Amino acid sequence: MNFPNPKARGDIRWVKAFTWRGNGDGLTLRTSGFVEDCFIRTQDDCTYIAEGTGVRRVTFWNDYNGSNFALAFMPNREFIVEDCDIIYRRAGWHHWAGARVFSMAGHGGARELGKGVILRNIRVSDPRPTLQPFFLAMQVPRPWGDPERFKRGPGDLVGLTFQNIEIAAPSVLGEPDLLWGMPDAEIRDITFDNVTIGGKKITSLEHFKHNEHVRDITFK
Repeated sequence: MNFPNPKARGDIRWVKAFTWRGNGDGLTLRTSGFVEDCFIRTQDDCTYIAEGTGVRRVTFWNDYNGSNFALAFMPNREFIVEDCDIIYRRAGWHHWAGARVFSMAGHGGARELGKGVILRNIRVSDPRPTLQPFFLAMQVPRPWGDPERFKRGPGDLVGLTFQNIEIAAPSVLGEPDLLWGMPDAEIRDITFDNVTIGGKKITSLEHFKHNEHVRDITFK
């Protein structure tokens, strides 16, 4: 039997993915291609920003347990997520580490990540989302989880860009957007370019619950 070359490009196109289990994830790549022109409805994480080249023109629906974009395994090179729509994002949890739009909840190994990753032209239209859209935590603080359980290894989150992100509404539970670093895993050199929530542009770090290990954040 002849198997395809695992290093060859492989795109996922025009796929509808539905999961029903509590840990049912969606689509991601292990090659150099794109996930594009798909519909993903999941109980758990919709897609991982990890292998491949990018995600584009995908519609997401998240029912209960996970995030739209799981960022804990991001590369440290160019990876583009663009022109995506999130039409529903609800959670069965309150103080929990998952179930956001952009989620990095203390998972992943010991390495730098994020440099060259761009998330742009993303629209979140759900008018009553359960939790906050941004949950970027190198170590998850309480009340969202056990800091010793949800904790990355050393290595900064650096160089990530959010551009033209339009989010219809904040968390209906009043959950704050989070940027939370560690001494050996800082969050730095992150750009928020035309990011709005409920029609209001994010213009300063004060929008986020954050700690002293977050620095050099740019707002445009």
